Amino acid sequence: MRFRIAIQDGIWILIGHASLLIGMLFSVKMLSESMGPSQYGEFVIGISVAQIFQTFFFGSKFDAIARFGSITKSNEERRAYAQEVYKTLIEATGRCIGVGLILLVLVYVTKGVDCFLIVLASIAYALTSGISGALDGVANATQKRRIVALHQGTESWVKLTLALLLTELLSRSVASAILGYALACLVSVGYLALWFFRYNNITPNFARINFNDDRIISTYTKGFSIIGILPLLQSYTDRWALSAFAASSEVGVYSVAVALGYSPVVALLNLSLQIAVPLVYARAGGTTEISATNATLRCVNNLAAFLMITAAILSVITVIYRVSIVEGLLGDNYRDAAKLLPIFFTAGGLYAVGESKVIFVNAVFKNKLQLYPKIIVSLFGVASAVLLTREFGAIGAASAVLSTSLVYAVWMSHVANIACKSLEEERVLLASVRTRHGKN
Repeated sequence: MRFRIAIQDGIWILIGHASLLIGMLFSVKMLSESMGPSQYGEFVIGISVAQIFQTFFFGSKFDAIARFGSITKSNEERRAYAQEVYKTLIEATGRCIGVGLILLVLVYVTKGVDCFLIVLASIAYALTSGISGALDGVANATQKRRIVALHQGTESWVKLTLALLLTELLSRSVASAILGYALACLVSVGYLALWFFRYNNITPNFARINFNDDRIISTYTKGFSIIGILPLLQSYTDRWALSAFAASSEVGVYSVAVALGYSPVVALLNLSLQIAVPLVYARAGGTTEISATNATLRCVNNLAAFLMITAAILSVITVIYRVSIVEGLLGDNYRDAAKLLPIFFTAGGLYAVGESKVIFVNAVFKNKLQLYPKIIVSLFGVASAVLLTREFGAIGAASAVLSTSLVYAVWMSHVANIACKSLEEERVLLASVRTRHGKN
Protein backbone atom coordinates (compact mmCIF):
# COMPACT_ATOMS: atom_id res chain seq x y z
CA MET A 1 0.00 0.00 0.00
CA ARG A 2 2.75 2.46 0.94
CA PHE A 3 4.69 1.55 -2.19
CA ARG A 4 1.66 2.28 -4.39
CA ILE A 5 1.12 5.64 -2.68
CA ALA A 6 4.81 6.47 -3.15
CA ILE A 7 4.56 5.64 -6.87
CA GLN A 8 1.46 7.80 -7.24
CA ASP A 9 3.13 10.67 -5.41
CA GLY A 10 6.20 10.34 -7.61
CA ILE A 11 4.10 10.44 -10.78
CA TRP A 12 2.32 13.61 -9.64
CA ILE A 13 5.63 15.27 -8.77
CA LEU A 14 7.13 14.36 -12.15
CA ILE A 15 4.08 15.70 -13.97
CA GLY A 16 4.21 18.94 -12.05
CA HIS A 17 7.93 19.52 -12.54
CA ALA A 18 7.92 18.45 -16.19
CA SER A 19 5.19 20.98 -16.88
CA LEU A 20 7.07 23.58 -14.82
CA LEU A 21 10.35 23.06 -16.70
CA ILE A 22 8.72 23.05 -20.15
CA GLY A 23 6.71 26.13 -19.24
CA MET A 24 9.85 27.89 -17.96
CA LEU A 25 11.82 27.17 -21.16
CA PHE A 26 8.86 28.14 -23.33
CA SER A 27 8.53 31.38 -21.35
CA VAL A 28 12.20 32.18 -22.00
CA LYS A 29 11.65 31.60 -25.72
CA MET A 30 8.42 33.59 -26.03
CA LEU A 31 9.36 36.52 -23.80
CA SER A 32 12.90 36.88 -25.14
CA GLU A 33 11.59 36.88 -28.71
CA SER A 34 8.74 39.27 -27.85
CA MET A 35 10.93 41.75 -25.98
CA GLY A 36 14.28 41.44 -27.68
CA PRO A 37 17.64 41.16 -25.87
CA SER A 38 17.66 44.71 -24.50
CA GLN A 39 14.17 44.75 -22.97
CA TYR A 40 14.48 41.14 -21.81
CA GLY A 41 17.60 42.17 -19.88
CA GLU A 42 15.57 44.90 -18.12
CA PHE A 43 12.84 42.33 -17.38
CA VAL A 44 15.37 40.03 -15.69
CA ILE A 45 16.63 42.92 -13.53
CA GLY A 46 13.02 43.68 -12.50
CA ILE A 47 12.44 40.03 -11.59
CA SER A 48 15.61 40.12 -9.48
CA VAL A 49 14.12 42.94 -7.37
CA ALA A 50 11.05 40.78 -6.75
CA GLN A 51 13.19 37.78 -5.82
CA ILE A 52 15.15 39.83 -3.29
CA PHE A 53 11.98 41.04 -1.57
CA GLN A 54 10.46 37.56 -1.64
CA THR A 55 13.57 35.93 -0.18
CA PHE A 56 14.10 38.53 2.53
CA PHE A 57 10.52 38.54 3.83
CA PHE A 58 9.30 35.02 2.96
CA GLY A 59 12.18 32.80 1.84
CA SER A 60 13.67 32.19 5.28
CA LYS A 61 10.30 30.76 6.36
CA PHE A 62 10.20 28.06 3.67
CA ASP A 63 12.67 25.68 5.36
CA ALA A 64 10.92 26.03 8.72
CA ILE A 65 7.53 25.35 7.13
CA ALA A 66 8.92 22.19 5.52
CA ARG A 67 10.81 21.12 8.66
CA PHE A 68 7.93 21.34 11.14
CA GLY A 69 5.16 20.37 8.71
CA SER A 70 6.82 17.04 8.02
CA ILE A 71 6.63 15.95 11.68
CA THR A 72 3.07 17.01 12.52
CA LYS A 73 1.04 13.92 13.26
CA SER A 74 -2.23 14.56 15.09
CA ASN A 75 -5.04 16.90 14.05
CA GLU A 76 -4.19 19.18 16.99
CA GLU A 77 -0.55 19.44 15.92
CA ARG A 78 -1.55 20.10 12.32
CA ARG A 79 -3.99 22.83 13.32
CA ALA A 80 -1.41 24.52 15.60
CA TYR A 81 1.16 24.32 12.80
CA ALA A 82 -1.29 25.88 10.32
CA GLN A 83 -2.08 28.72 12.72
CA GLU A 84 1.63 29.37 13.09
CA VAL A 85 2.10 29.47 9.30
CA TYR A 86 -0.85 31.87 8.98
CA LYS A 87 0.60 34.21 11.60
CA THR A 88 3.99 34.12 9.93
CA LEU A 89 2.59 34.98 6.49
CA ILE A 90 0.50 37.87 7.80
CA GLU A 91 3.53 39.28 9.58
CA ALA A 92 5.80 38.86 6.55
CA THR A 93 3.21 40.46 4.24
CA GLY A 94 2.91 43.54 6.47
CA ARG A 95 6.68 44.01 6.61
CA CYS A 96 7.07 43.55 2.86
CA ILE A 97 4.37 46.16 2.13
CA GLY A 98 5.87 48.63 4.61
CA VAL A 99 9.40 48.45 3.21
CA GLY A 100 8.02 48.35 -0.32
CA LEU A 101 6.16 51.65 0.15
CA ILE A 102 9.33 53.36 1.35
CA LEU A 103 11.26 52.04 -1.64
CA LEU A 104 8.54 53.14 -4.06
CA VAL A 105 8.65 56.72 -2.76
CA LEU A 106 12.45 56.80 -3.15
CA VAL A 107 12.32 55.35 -6.66
CA TYR A 108 9.59 57.76 -7.79
CA VAL A 109 11.56 60.76 -6.56
CA THR A 110 14.94 59.68 -7.93
CA LYS A 111 14.20 57.53 -11.02
CA GLY A 112 10.83 58.64 -12.41
CA VAL A 113 7.59 56.96 -13.42
CA ASP A 114 8.90 54.14 -15.64
CA CYS A 115 11.20 52.75 -12.96
CA PHE A 116 8.49 53.31 -10.33
CA LEU A 117 6.07 51.09 -12.29
CA ILE A 118 8.66 48.33 -12.66
CA VAL A 119 9.42 48.33 -8.92
CA LEU A 120 5.69 48.43 -8.07
CA ALA A 121 5.04 45.38 -10.24
CA SER A 122 8.12 43.66 -8.76
CA ILE A 123 6.91 44.17 -5.17
CA ALA A 124 3.46 42.84 -6.11
CA TYR A 125 5.14 39.78 -7.62
CA ALA A 126 7.29 39.34 -4.49
CA LEU A 127 4.19 39.34 -2.28
CA THR A 128 2.11 36.91 -4.31
CA SER A 129 5.00 34.54 -5.10
CA GLY A 130 6.12 34.56 -1.45
CA ILE A 131 2.69 33.60 -0.14
CA SER A 132 2.05 31.00 -2.84
CA GLY A 133 5.52 29.51 -2.25
CA ALA A 134 4.89 29.21 1.48
CA LEU A 135 1.48 27.56 0.99
CA ASP A 136 3.00 25.23 -1.59
CA GLY A 137 5.59 24.33 1.05
CA VAL A 138 2.81 23.43 3.50
CA ALA A 139 1.20 21.16 0.92
CA ASN A 140 4.52 19.49 0.13
CA ALA A 141 5.44 19.07 3.82
CA THR A 142 2.12 17.32 4.46
CA GLN A 143 2.71 15.25 1.27
CA LYS A 144 -0.29 16.56 -0.69
CA ARG A 145 1.42 15.85 -3.98
CA ARG A 146 -1.55 16.52 -6.27
CA ILE A 147 -2.02 20.01 -4.86
CA VAL A 148 1.69 20.75 -5.34
CA ALA A 149 1.75 19.29 -8.86
CA LEU A 150 -1.30 21.34 -9.87
CA HIS A 151 0.30 24.52 -8.53
CA GLN A 152 3.76 24.02 -9.97
CA GLY A 153 2.57 22.54 -13.25
CA THR A 154 0.19 25.35 -14.13
CA GLU A 155 1.77 28.47 -12.63
CA SER A 156 4.56 28.89 -15.19
CA TRP A 157 2.05 28.65 -18.05
CA VAL A 158 -0.32 31.12 -16.41
CA LYS A 159 2.62 33.48 -15.87
CA LEU A 160 3.55 33.34 -19.54
CA THR A 161 -0.06 33.76 -20.71
CA LEU A 162 -0.78 36.77 -18.50
CA ALA A 163 2.61 38.38 -19.20
CA LEU A 164 2.04 38.22 -22.97
CA LEU A 165 -1.61 39.27 -22.60
CA LEU A 166 -0.85 42.32 -20.48
CA THR A 167 1.99 43.46 -22.73
CA GLU A 168 -0.52 43.43 -25.60
CA LEU A 169 -3.45 45.02 -23.72
CA LEU A 170 -1.63 47.60 -21.56
CA SER A 171 1.76 48.38 -23.05
CA ARG A 172 4.73 46.48 -24.40
CA SER A 173 6.73 47.21 -21.28
CA VAL A 174 8.73 45.40 -18.61
CA ALA A 175 6.27 46.47 -15.89
CA SER A 176 3.33 44.87 -17.75
CA ALA A 177 5.17 41.54 -18.07
CA ILE A 178 6.12 41.48 -14.38
CA LEU A 179 2.55 42.39 -13.42
CA GLY A 180 1.41 39.36 -15.42
CA TYR A 181 3.68 37.21 -13.27
CA ALA A 182 2.24 38.78 -10.11
CA LEU A 183 -1.35 38.12 -11.17
CA ALA A 184 -0.50 34.51 -12.04
CA CYS A 185 0.85 33.97 -8.52
CA LEU A 186 -2.26 35.67 -7.11
CA VAL A 187 -4.36 33.00 -8.82
CA SER A 188 -2.17 30.37 -7.15
CA VAL A 189 -2.60 32.07 -3.77
CA GLY A 190 -6.38 31.87 -4.21
CA TYR A 191 -6.71 28.13 -4.69
CA LEU A 192 -3.85 27.24 -2.33
CA ALA A 193 -5.43 29.38 0.42
CA LEU A 194 -8.79 27.65 -0.09
CA TRP A 195 -7.10 24.27 0.35
CA PHE A 196 -5.00 25.48 3.30
CA PHE A 197 -7.92 26.75 5.40
CA ARG A 198 -10.20 23.81 4.60
CA TYR A 199 -7.59 21.10 5.11
CA ASN A 200 -6.34 22.50 8.40
CA ASN A 201 -9.79 23.52 9.67
CA ILE A 202 -8.86 27.09 10.56
CA THR A 203 -10.48 30.42 9.69
CA PRO A 204 -8.65 33.53 8.41
CA ASN A 205 -9.28 35.88 11.35
CA PHE A 206 -6.63 38.61 11.55
CA ALA A 207 -8.19 40.18 14.67
CA ARG A 208 -7.47 37.06 16.74
CA ILE A 209 -3.77 36.84 15.91
CA ASN A 210 -1.39 37.29 18.83
CA PHE A 211 2.10 38.12 17.60
CA ASN A 212 3.61 38.01 21.08
CA ASP A 213 3.23 34.31 21.80
CA ASP A 214 5.95 31.70 21.29
CA ARG A 215 6.72 31.39 17.59
CA ILE A 216 8.50 28.19 16.55
CA ILE A 217 8.92 29.27 12.92
CA SER A 218 10.25 32.70 13.88
CA THR A 219 12.63 31.14 16.40
CA TYR A 220 13.87 28.55 13.90
CA THR A 221 14.49 31.18 11.20
CA LYS A 222 15.85 33.95 13.42
CA GLY A 223 18.66 35.71 11.57
CA PHE A 224 18.08 33.74 8.38
CA SER A 225 16.46 36.56 6.43
CA ILE A 226 19.96 37.95 6.09
CA ILE A 227 21.45 34.55 5.34
CA GLY A 228 18.83 34.03 2.65
CA ILE A 229 19.12 37.40 0.97
CA LEU A 230 22.91 37.43 0.72
CA PRO A 231 23.09 34.37 -1.58
CA LEU A 232 20.29 35.87 -3.66
CA LEU A 233 22.10 39.19 -3.95
CA GLN A 234 25.17 37.25 -4.98
CA SER A 235 23.19 35.23 -7.54
CA TYR A 236 22.03 38.40 -9.29
CA THR A 237 25.25 40.41 -8.93
CA ASP A 238 26.56 38.93 -12.20
CA ARG A 239 23.61 40.39 -14.13
CA TRP A 240 23.70 43.70 -12.27
CA ALA A 241 27.44 44.01 -12.88
CA LEU A 242 26.94 43.14 -16.54
CA SER A 243 24.25 45.83 -16.84
CA ALA A 244 26.73 48.32 -15.33
CA PHE A 245 29.67 47.39 -17.57
CA ALA A 246 27.83 46.39 -20.79
CA ALA A 247 24.67 47.07 -22.78
CA SER A 248 21.29 45.76 -21.60
CA SER A 249 21.17 43.56 -24.72
CA GLU A 250 24.20 41.65 -23.39
CA VAL A 251 22.36 41.18 -20.08
CA GLY A 252 19.46 39.68 -22.05
CA VAL A 253 21.74 37.22 -23.89
CA TYR A 254 23.50 36.29 -20.64
CA SER A 255 20.17 35.79 -18.83
CA VAL A 256 19.04 33.40 -21.57
CA ALA A 257 22.20 31.33 -20.97
CA VAL A 258 21.38 31.23 -17.25
CA ALA A 259 17.83 30.13 -18.02
CA LEU A 260 18.91 27.37 -20.41
CA GLY A 261 21.96 26.11 -18.46
CA TYR A 262 21.73 26.89 -14.75
CA SER A 263 17.96 26.94 -14.23
CA PRO A 264 17.22 23.38 -15.52
CA VAL A 265 19.71 21.94 -13.02
CA VAL A 266 18.11 23.98 -10.23
CA ALA A 267 14.71 22.73 -11.41
CA LEU A 268 16.01 19.15 -11.16
CA LEU A 269 17.32 19.99 -7.68
CA ASN A 270 13.90 21.31 -6.65
CA LEU A 271 12.23 18.18 -8.03
CA SER A 272 14.62 15.97 -6.07
CA LEU A 273 14.21 18.01 -2.90
CA GLN A 274 10.43 17.98 -3.20
CA ILE A 275 10.53 14.19 -3.15
CA ALA A 276 13.36 13.80 -0.65
CA VAL A 277 12.94 16.59 1.91
CA PRO A 278 9.66 15.46 3.55
CA LEU A 279 11.03 11.92 3.73
CA VAL A 280 14.42 13.04 5.06
CA TYR A 281 12.87 15.30 7.69
CA ALA A 282 10.34 12.65 8.69
CA ARG A 283 13.11 10.06 9.03
CA ALA A 284 15.27 12.44 11.06
CA GLY A 285 12.20 13.27 13.20
CA GLY A 286 12.69 15.42 16.24
CA THR A 287 15.60 13.41 17.62
CA THR A 288 19.25 12.86 16.75
CA GLU A 289 19.43 9.07 17.14
CA ILE A 290 22.48 7.64 15.39
CA SER A 291 20.48 5.35 13.09
CA ALA A 292 18.28 8.24 11.93
CA THR A 293 21.30 10.49 11.42
CA ASN A 294 23.18 7.90 9.34
CA ALA A 295 20.13 7.18 7.20
CA THR A 296 19.60 10.89 6.60
CA LEU A 297 23.25 11.41 5.64
CA ARG A 298 23.23 8.48 3.20
CA CYS A 299 20.12 9.83 1.52
CA VAL A 300 21.64 13.31 1.17
CA ASN A 301 24.97 11.98 -0.17
CA ASN A 302 23.18 9.87 -2.79
CA LEU A 303 21.12 12.86 -3.83
CA ALA A 304 24.21 15.06 -4.18
CA ALA A 305 26.00 12.43 -6.29
CA PHE A 306 22.99 11.99 -8.58
CA LEU A 307 22.62 15.73 -9.19
CA MET A 308 26.33 16.31 -9.88
CA ILE A 309 26.58 13.38 -12.30
CA THR A 310 23.46 14.53 -14.16
CA ALA A 311 24.82 18.07 -14.43
CA ALA A 312 28.16 16.75 -15.71
CA ILE A 313 26.44 14.71 -18.43
CA LEU A 314 24.36 17.73 -19.51
CA SER A 315 27.50 19.86 -19.55
CA VAL A 316 29.26 17.42 -21.90
CA ILE A 317 26.22 17.33 -24.20
CA THR A 318 26.11 21.12 -24.41
CA VAL A 319 29.82 21.30 -25.24
CA ILE A 320 29.01 19.33 -28.39
CA TYR A 321 25.58 20.71 -29.33
CA ARG A 322 25.43 24.14 -27.65
CA VAL A 323 25.15 26.22 -30.83
CA SER A 324 22.41 24.03 -32.28
CA ILE A 325 20.47 24.16 -28.99
CA VAL A 326 20.51 27.96 -28.74
CA GLU A 327 19.82 28.63 -32.41
CA GLY A 328 17.06 26.04 -32.50
CA LEU A 329 15.32 27.53 -29.47
CA LEU A 330 15.93 31.25 -29.82
CA GLY A 331 17.53 32.15 -33.14
CA ASP A 332 20.62 34.13 -34.10
CA ASN A 333 19.97 37.05 -31.71
CA TYR A 334 21.02 34.88 -28.77
CA ARG A 335 23.82 32.89 -30.47
CA ASP A 336 26.45 34.23 -28.04
CA ALA A 337 24.67 32.47 -25.16
CA ALA A 338 25.86 29.10 -26.49
CA LYS A 339 29.43 29.43 -25.21
CA LEU A 340 28.17 29.93 -21.65
CA LEU A 341 25.93 26.85 -21.41
CA PRO A 342 28.57 24.27 -20.28
CA ILE A 343 29.76 26.66 -17.56
CA PHE A 344 26.26 27.11 -16.18
CA PHE A 345 25.40 23.40 -16.23
CA THR A 346 28.56 22.66 -14.21
CA ALA A 347 27.87 25.56 -11.82
CA GLY A 348 24.30 24.35 -11.33
CA GLY A 349 25.52 20.88 -10.40
CA LEU A 350 27.96 22.23 -7.82
CA TYR A 351 25.29 24.48 -6.32
CA ALA A 352 22.95 21.47 -6.11
CA VAL A 353 25.60 19.54 -4.15
CA GLY A 354 25.86 22.38 -1.64
CA GLU A 355 22.08 22.65 -1.25
CA SER A 356 21.81 18.90 -0.69
CA LYS A 357 24.25 19.14 2.21
CA VAL A 358 22.23 22.00 3.68
CA ILE A 359 19.20 19.69 3.87
CA PHE A 360 21.13 17.36 6.18
CA VAL A 361 22.29 20.25 8.37
CA ASN A 362 18.69 21.49 8.72
CA ALA A 363 17.34 17.99 9.36
CA VAL A 364 19.54 17.53 12.45
CA PHE A 365 18.70 21.03 13.78
CA LYS A 366 22.22 22.40 13.19
CA ASN A 367 21.02 25.05 10.76
CA LYS A 368 22.93 27.88 12.46
CA LEU A 369 26.21 26.26 11.35
CA GLN A 370 25.45 27.60 7.85
CA LEU A 371 25.30 31.23 8.93
CA TYR A 372 28.90 32.42 8.54
CA PRO A 373 29.83 30.14 5.62
CA LYS A 374 26.88 31.40 3.58
CA ILE A 375 27.69 35.01 4.37
CA ILE A 376 31.35 34.59 3.37
CA VAL A 377 30.53 32.63 0.20
CA SER A 378 27.99 35.27 -0.80
CA LEU A 379 30.49 38.09 -0.29
CA PHE A 380 33.04 36.13 -2.29
CA GLY A 381 30.47 35.70 -5.06
CA VAL A 382 29.65 39.41 -5.13
CA ALA A 383 33.31 40.44 -5.25
CA SER A 384 34.28 37.90 -7.91
CA ALA A 385 31.25 38.80 -10.06
CA VAL A 386 32.08 42.50 -10.03
CA LEU A 387 35.82 42.04 -10.65
CA LEU A 388 35.58 39.32 -13.32
CA THR A 389 32.64 40.94 -15.12
CA ARG A 390 34.45 44.27 -15.32
CA GLU A 391 37.52 42.61 -16.81
CA PHE A 392 36.06 39.87 -19.03
CA GLY A 393 32.37 40.66 -19.58
CA ALA A 394 29.87 37.80 -19.85
CA ILE A 395 32.54 35.07 -19.67
CA GLY A 396 33.88 36.65 -16.49
CA ALA A 397 30.38 36.79 -14.95
CA ALA A 398 29.79 33.10 -15.75
CA SER A 399 33.21 32.18 -14.35
CA ALA A 400 32.34 34.00 -11.12
CA VAL A 401 29.16 31.91 -10.81
CA LEU A 402 31.15 28.71 -11.39
CA SER A 403 33.84 29.55 -8.83
CA THR A 404 31.27 30.60 -6.22
CA SER A 405 29.29 27.37 -6.74
CA LEU A 406 32.48 25.34 -6.27
CA VAL A 407 33.34 27.13 -3.02
CA TYR A 408 29.74 26.69 -1.83
CA ALA A 409 29.71 22.94 -2.54
CA VAL A 410 33.01 22.32 -0.76
CA TRP A 411 32.16 24.46 2.27
CA MET A 412 28.65 23.06 2.77
CA SER A 413 30.08 19.54 2.61
CA HIS A 414 32.49 20.57 5.35
CA VAL A 415 29.62 22.06 7.39
CA ALA A 416 27.70 18.78 7.08
CA ASN A 417 30.76 16.93 8.46
CA ILE A 418 30.95 19.39 11.37
CA ALA A 419 27.26 18.76 12.10
CA CYS A 420 27.94 15.01 12.24
CA LYS A 421 30.84 15.48 14.65
CA SER A 422 28.76 17.82 16.80
CA LEU A 423 25.99 15.23 17.06
CA GLU A 424 28.50 12.54 18.01
CA GLU A 425 29.96 14.75 20.76
CA GLU A 426 26.46 15.42 22.10
CA ARG A 427 25.71 11.69 22.19
CA VAL A 428 28.94 10.96 24.08
CA LEU A 429 28.18 13.73 26.57
CA LEU A 430 24.61 12.51 27.05
CA ALA A 431 25.82 8.92 27.57
CA SER A 432 28.34 10.03 30.21
CA VAL A 433 25.66 12.05 32.05
CA ARG A 434 23.33 9.05 32.06
CA THR A 435 26.14 6.84 33.35
CA ARG A 436 26.90 9.19 36.26
CA HIS A 437 23.23 9.44 37.16
CA GLY A 438 22.96 5.66 37.01
CA LYS A 439 25.84 5.25 39.47
CA ASN A 440 24.32 7.77 41.85
